[in-house]
Amino acid sequence: MKVRWFGHSCFQLRTEDGVRIVTDPYDPTVGTLPADLTADIVTVSHQHFDHNYVTAVKGRYEMFTGPGAHEAAGVKVTGIHSWHDEQMGAKRGPNTIFVIEADGLRICHMGDLGAIPGKEELLSLQDLDYVMVPVGGTYTLDPQGADRLISMIGPRVVIPMHYGMKPGLDKLIPVARYIEGKDDVIHAASVEYAMVKPVKKAGRPAYLLLKP
Repeated sequence: MKVRWFGHSCFQLRTEDGVRIVTDPYDPTVGTLPADLTADIVTVSHQHFDHNYVTAVKGRYEMFTGPGAHEAAGVKVTGIHSWHDEQMGAKRGPNTIFVIEADGLRICHMGDLGAIPGKEELLSLQDLDYVMVPVGGTYTLDPQGADRLISMIGPRVVIPMHYGMKPGLDKLIPVARYIEGKDDVIHAASVEYAMVKPVKKAGRPAYLLLKP
């Protein structure tokens, strides 16, 4: 499977069969998405402008926006309920975590996760190969919160997202704060990265920094 990151929380996954999955497209106030961004499946974690701009996505796609088990084009997509803040959504509402299963991989996109999920939800987040997790704080988990979550679910590879960068949102913490002091940090050499089945390492994941 191939992955491209366009910044913020927007990724495009492309399976070996050519199925394209786009996550959380953002509107032009955050940055510019490619004019030819096309999908067969679109996931939207919540209805905020920097995550739900499906107008930018071309193609006849299936769109998933909430909890539940879904399948399209041979790809399994499971939405898991969570909160955008630590006050059970009182400040920013709900958030949907998506687990995408294709090409023998379990890939998780955490959306704008703002609080550690409950016990039942955490059980659904085990045995993950790749996890896209927000680390920028203010609106989501901060670096410490992201580390706590990762310690609880034990993924093989962590892909930080939703952090301070230009273009992007003000007030977010830069990714350097998150990876400081961490071992096994991989810097992608190009904008498209081949996601293969990672090897589980006892006690610690690898950290993959994608190029927007």
